[in-house]
Amino acid sequence: MKSILRAIKKYKNCFIVVFLIIYVTCSFFYYKNNRIARVISIIDGDTVRIYYQNKKRLLRLKGIDCFETSISRHAKNQSKYHKMNLDKVFYWGKAAKAFAEKNLTINKTYKVNIIGKDNYGRLLGYIYLDNHESLGLILLKQGYCEQMFFDKYKSKIYKIEYSKAEKRAKKEKIGIWSLKYTP
Repeated sequence: MKSILRAIKKYKNCFIVVFLIIYVTCSFFYYKNNRIARVISIIDGDTVRIYYQNKKRLLRLKGIDCFETSISRHAKNQSKYHKMNLDKVFYWGKAAKAFAEKNLTINKTYKVNIIGKDNYGRLLGYIYLDNHESLGLILLKQGYCEQMFFDKYKSKIYKIEYSKAEKRAKKEKIGIWSLKYTP
């Protein structure tokens, strides 16, 4: 036991240096992706135009898929998959956009976590509201979208949280999971 205590005293400075290296490294990787961006406009429920790193960019919210607001191949696929007509798809797409517009203020800065880019060159990531909750998670909780994760970016923590939010919305028949529809 005494030999262990002597070793700890002898290498105390080494332990402190190793701890500081680990702390600084972890902080760097955390803050590398967590930045701020100014919202310019809301394109639809899951896409926001932002001013980020001195450029106008599109941010596609990671982990969710809102219904479309106009005719497209994706809107037809949503209609077919969810067994609903296109008018209902557009209704919920417009409702998701209105919800995003209500929760994001134009020209206000928000914390964003950029994960990467999608196939269309849009930034993929999360945007956090003042309560530190991601807009995507709130959209899921309110039933305005469904979760959509691909393994490419390994967002396991979000995936679990988003899955729980979607299951709750389905169980409580909120938003797109309800039978309510007013054209």
